[in-house]
Amino acid sequence: MSIAAFFRTLSSRLHWAIHSIWLVVLAAVLCANVVDDYFLLQENELRLLLSESSIAVNIVKMEVGGITSLLDTVENAAIASRDEEQLADKVQELVRDNPFVAAISVVSNDVPRASIGAIPSASTAVFSRSTAKDGLLSVSVSIALKPEFWRYKLAYAFSRADAKVAVYAASGRPLLPFADLDNTENAFLAETIANMAPDAAALHTQPLRADGARSMLTLQQAAAPFLEGGPLVVGTIISGENSYVHWRSDLLDQVLIWLTAAVLSTSLLMMEARRRRRSELSTERLQSDMRSRDKFISILVDHAPIMVSYWDAARRCHYANKMYRAWFGRGEEEILGIDLQSLLGEELLAKCAPLIDATLRGEPQDFEQERVRADGSTGYVLSRYIPDMDGREVRGFFVIASDITELKQTQQSLEKRIEDLYSLATTDALTGLNNRRNLLEKIQFEIERARRYRLNMVFFMLDIDHFKKINDTFGHDTGDAVLKGLGALLHDTMRTSDHVGRLGGEEFGILLASVVPQQAEAIAERLRRRVEEMVVWHNEKNIRFTVSIGLADLQVDVENPLEDMVKRADLALYRAKNSGRNRVCLADNLLPPAVENPEGQGFGA
Repeated sequence: MSIAAFFRTLSSRLHWAIHSIWLVVLAAVLCANVVDDYFLLQENELRLLLSESSIAVNIVKMEVGGITSLLDTVENAAIASRDEEQLADKVQELVRDNPFVAAISVVSNDVPRASIGAIPSASTAVFSRSTAKDGLLSVSVSIALKPEFWRYKLAYAFSRADAKVAVYAASGRPLLPFADLDNTENAFLAETIANMAPDAAALHTQPLRADGARSMLTLQQAAAPFLEGGPLVVGTIISGENSYVHWRSDLLDQVLIWLTAAVLSTSLLMMEARRRRRSELSTERLQSDMRSRDKFISILVDHAPIMVSYWDAARRCHYANKMYRAWFGRGEEEILGIDLQSLLGEELLAKCAPLIDATLRGEPQDFEQERVRADGSTGYVLSRYIPDMDGREVRGFFVIASDITELKQTQQSLEKRIEDLYSLATTDALTGLNNRRNLLEKIQFEIERARRYRLNMVFFMLDIDHFKKINDTFGHDTGDAVLKGLGALLHDTMRTSDHVGRLGGEEFGILLASVVPQQAEAIAERLRRRVEEMVVWHNEKNIRFTVSIGLADLQVDVENPLEDMVKRADLALYRAKNSGRNRVCLADNLLPPAVENPEGQGFGA
């Protein structure tokens, strides 16, 4: 008999009745085991809770004893010390030796004698005791503990990680509250503590939910005779979630055993029919999912802000989304089946052919390209060619392209802006020459190069003669025209390898690289004569002017060659000014030995 025939036989009423009775008996046995495990679990949880609570209470009692001992020490110090300063030192030492003591105060015969620290918060435990010694001296000592005292002392009280402890005063005031109780649970807990009997052996146990988890709570008093607010109440919570997880796991195992037996004994009767039905439903669902997925992908790709197309190995288009068609100005019917040459044209195809060939060899391609749209405008695209691989064979390739025209224009605008900012930072706005800082940086660079390759260089310091008189006579706009004209002359006259800049006002600097002083002096003299012959036409007036020039060569053996060269050129310029202007003067070290040099510093007028 086949399995299908056997289970068809079991489908008779008699077999179903026997089968049902067997399932009921099995369920009863399994339920009995589950219930027995549940009550055993509760008993073990309660026993463990009481054990952990006793540990916490003993620790609290021990710490209360330590605080009582500290009260004794302070009282003895108060009685033994007649000097308040000595008593304060002793109290200060006790606070320092007990880092969890927030404050200690001592009052003798209602007179404060010593007070160290302050009570940090309302949740602070304060122990106070008044003692009269021999009827002569009344001593009151108060010790306030820091809020973290009980947290530190009870941090390692439990062996279980899910056990939590809290400390309250008998009035319900929290000293170390449970952190994971909500306001309603905290209010209920405070009420329960306040209603406990004033008995050191008082014990209260109840279930509750802490932080959403099933837990057991025990409250047990611990004598604290000197605590403000009555004795201490130690609360202990142990989460039963872990234990109940195991119980639920066992329950689930029992249920699964029963369900397995029930399912196996009943489901095989119609397994074949269900399998066929499931197969039909699966096929229908798969087809529906594929249609939905194809529709979703089609809508998504067709409206995506990127260009997407697919080309076969013969380079004919099989798909192009809306944005791709819009770029080339083609309709859907026009573009499907079109070849690359007809779409791109010969010129663009010649640019793309090497990339397409590489893609059809199985090599993805990424590139940026400038292209002309169908409307004649020019744009930029960032394209990626992705080969469609079937094993080692390339059946075609996908094209994914983004229109980056705006990004490219922004990039070009930023590059132009950077160039403009660099020009503003390095160029004198009036003359178009290097500004002072840029000129000196270039001279310093040339000095380093001259040191390395042992090159000669000469620096000109040039100043317009009687420039103030030009400004006062013709106006500052004419003075600006003179500066512009001189800047243009210097720019056109000097070599491209020379560096010319405006140092400030009417003063200019010129660095000649790879020349000796004799050559530089001849160049300076030619420059002076060109300036002298120059005419600036402004406001219908011909303006003539002259310049004085000081020359200095590079001395690399000094501490600061740049500063030394500029200073010597400045002194030579000063000598040219004092010698009648409109002349070229050399630095002291370049003069013949017989020439005497006048002393002085500063720029000529």
